[in-house]
Amino acid sequence: MTRLQSNSSPPSSAPPKRCARYPASTRQLPSPSPGNRVRRLPVYSPNSFSSVPTPLGGCLCAFDALNHLWLESMTSTKFNEQAAFPAVVLYEHGDLTIYDSLDPYVVCGTADVKARKRGRFSKSMVVDSRGLRWEINGATVLHGVPPFFGYRLLGRIVRVQPNVCAPPTKADLSWTKSEVLKRLRSKATVVAIVVNRFCTITDRGEARRTGTVVETASSVSEIISRLLSADFPEKHI
Repeated sequence: MTRLQSNSSPPSSAPPKRCARYPASTRQLPSPSPGNRVRRLPVYSPNSFSSVPTPLGGCLCAFDALNHLWLESMTSTKFNEQAAFPAVVLYEHGDLTIYDSLDPYVVCGTADVKARKRGRFSKSMVVDSRGLRWEINGATVLHGVPPFFGYRLLGRIVRVQPNVCAPPTKADLSWTKSEVLKRLRSKATVVAIVVNRFCTITDRGEARRTGTVVETASSVSEIISRLLSADFPEKHI
């Protein structure tokens, strides 16, 4: 009887070729006992979408990369740790608010965070006392303010991190002065001053008188201090 010869070739000692779809970077497990082969695992990087072998893996990798970029953009420039107060907030819709310290600005109710066009954290420009200009659009809730994790009868009090759209830039004196004066002289603008957690809205006469004082300011910090020097009832509390 004739024996059939097998077409299978003897096992090769050469290492198997890795699929081109896998990324070049690999992670090696700790060396096992002698005689055992070391297993090499592919490492999927968010920056190499084309290296993912399956459509599902590609979607997960892309989602992970986008989430990482979003978190990095939200936390790379931390307003709460870097902005210097007092500061003036110039809202895109035309209003102006001066804050004497950080807490009255970033400690608020959840309604302030959810507010859209005319909310506290709507699209605006914050000019701090060091002369830096921060572009703000929205805010991210950090945690509730004790006690009871911020929960109150009429809502929840939280501390937020304002969303910075871009790294801060140096505020030009002439630009800051013109933006402040434009709002102080406008009849449709609401000028608010927040001191010691008390908020007041100045009347038109006081806003115009403050504008004449701001005109002679020689620095951004001096503009802010002169805005805070406006006369209002809460100032004497």
